[in-house]
Amino acid sequence: MITDIQKAIAGEKLDGWHFFNFLHRDPLSDRILGLDTERINSRPWYYLVPAKGNPIRICHAVEPNHLNDLSGEKIIYSSREQLIKALEEAVSHIGSNWGAQFSAELTTVSTLDYGTALMLEKCGMLSVISDPLDDGLTDVAKGKRQDLQDLIYGIMDGNEPDTA
Repeated sequence: MITDIQKAIAGEKLDGWHFFNFLHRDPLSDRILGLDTERINSRPWYYLVPAKGNPIRICHAVEPNHLNDLSGEKIIYSSREQLIKALEEAVSHIGSNWGAQFSAELTTVSTLDYGTALMLEKCGMLSVISDPLDDGLTDVAKGKRQDLQDLIYGIMDGNEPDTA
């Protein structure tokens, strides 16, 4: 899974992709990463997947095991200052252009809130809006791919995708 994500990131000429979730507000991140949606998610976590190299898991000390099923270096934070330091450190080693579930066109997949996007930017991590990265996503945003819209809405409603 990570190798496929990294190939897509490199293909878009990004430094990485950051997955972020808090209170399960991003069901796509949970599904893409194969995370248990029943697990308590009362603190923000970050899963940083660089175009090359090992991912970084950043979890709050209250829920330190939340991303244990995923690969990568694990960083635990217990304060905002520690979180910012961890994010700044990642940017300094990986780069600043990161993709995110952040879209002006397709709000159903835009789950990165503006406040978090600003915090990430302050840490040096520029969140590239996902709209122009994929013509397919742009087609969805313009209503040209009803099949994909139905799939996304179905997943958000808790339905398993039909892979047949």
